Amino acid sequence: MSPAARLALVAAAALALGGCDQLTKHHAASELSAESTAADGRTQRVPARVTEVVPGYWELHYRENPGAAFSVMRDVAPGVRIPFFVGVTLLGLALLGALVYRHAGPWTAASAALIAGGALGNLVDRVRYGHVVDFIHWHVRDVLDYPTFNVADVWIFLGGLLLLVATFRPAPAAT
Repeated sequence: MSPAARLALVAAAALALGGCDQLTKHHAASELSAESTAADGRTQRVPARVTEVVPGYWELHYRENPGAAFSVMRDVAPGVRIPFFVGVTLLGLALLGALVYRHAGPWTAASAALIAGGALGNLVDRVRYGHVVDFIHWHVRDVLDYPTFNVADVWIFLGGLLLLVATFRPAPAAT
């Protein structure tokens, strides 16, 4: 497969994965939140209900995260935070594109598609809303509480794991 065709295939997969993420966030917003009018007259979404998937371990609830993973930079002014995240995401996507174009490995291409798909899903949220919609919450009763996340975060995590595997995978024997 030519580098351009490989890049096009990864880009198409990334767009599909980003689209799946957006569908899940739309469903979460419509099922788990409600519109509310703020004191300044703006309409906003607020958490409305929690759905227990596995009681004591897994629930779905609507959250808005203005920061990055684990809410890093959530308190930075939106005029700085949003352009920073958009710029970092675009730079990351460009680097992934260069990696895919230059590296022919299927593991690397698959990991790049997952990472790019997740990055695109969260990028759309940041541009549209100024925050990322999260809704998946895992915990072990009241003992362990993992931060709420979304499907895009899962794509990025899985892509990172796959890239790690691809990096340390032994090269195929020459024939």
